[in-house]
Amino acid sequence: MKQRTLYQVRVTQEIPFCDYDEDGEETKVSSGRIEEYVAGRFSAEHNAKLFAEALENKIAEESGYVTNCFTPKVSIIKIIQTEELVD
Repeated sequence: MKQRTLYQVRVTQEIPFCDYDEDGEETKVSSGRIEEYVAGRFSAEHNAKLFAEALENKIAEESGYVTNCFTPKVSIIKIIQTEELVD
């Protein structure tokens, strides 16, 4: 039996629904949907942390450093895989 550890950098984001008020200004409310995807997979935790930090900085930069409930959240997930040869 072979066991290995991987670290996934996962991005989770609540998807907003855009609407307009009486003055024509855009408002965002929750659509109730959440999107999640794996941005990267690493064998070393250190590399996953470096990538996650760079990704968070890039997300903040593109959003103009304004964060709200719809700003994507970056997390690191530890995954332990077990492989067993079945004859």
